[in-house]
Amino acid sequence: MRRDTNTTCAAALTRRMRVFVEDVSTTYLFVGTVELDMMSADGIAAVQSTPLISSNGRLWGVLSTHFRKAQVESEFDHAPLDRLALQMAAPLAWPVQQKAMAEIRHKDKPSDPGD
Repeated sequence: MRRDTNTTCAAALTRRMRVFVEDVSTTYLFVGTVELDMMSADGIAAVQSTPLISSNGRLWGVLSTHFRKAQVESEFDHAPLDRLALQMAAPLAWPVQQKAMAEIRHKDKPSDPGD
């Protein structure tokens, strides 16, 4: 996903926070854009995008949900998607965290005088 597109994904990546569009036909993000034409052709009326951010703060991507009917954000329960986003980001961060820990252990290890 490129950050320079008119999408909720790009906005969520840039802002590092959820973006919820209740009605794609009326939001500044899409009015007059090719993206609105594509969503309308696909029957998308609303969309939310939640960034996948691991516990170490690394941004891994975005999870988006598209709706066939306009939504009211205050009536939408974000908790399940927030939990899913955390669960998805955690294993992505694991190899990075393991590598960092290995590097720390290697630096802390006393050097062999024979080296």
